[in-house]
Amino acid sequence: MSTILSPLFSRSRLSAAVVALAFALSVGVCSAQDKPNSISEKTGAAFQQLKPLQESKNYDGMLAVLDGVMPTVDASSFDMALI
Repeated sequence: MSTILSPLFSRSRLSAAVVALAFALSVGVCSAQDKPNSISEKTGAAFQQLKPLQESKNYDGMLAVLDGVMPTVDASSFDMALI
């Protein structure tokens, strides 16, 4: 039964990550009008790696990129909100 549910959990995790990213980007755009925020170069480079992975539907690769950059940013930073 765990083999049946494992694809469900990975899709659920990916869906949650995509929704969170979309929300964070929309909040970032709205708040950018009030107070400009900027992301670090490392986070920007990681985000640039996401598009080709998304186009090739390599969702595990997308999560790996985000998981890899997470330990390098402050937990209360704007970068973490976007990640």
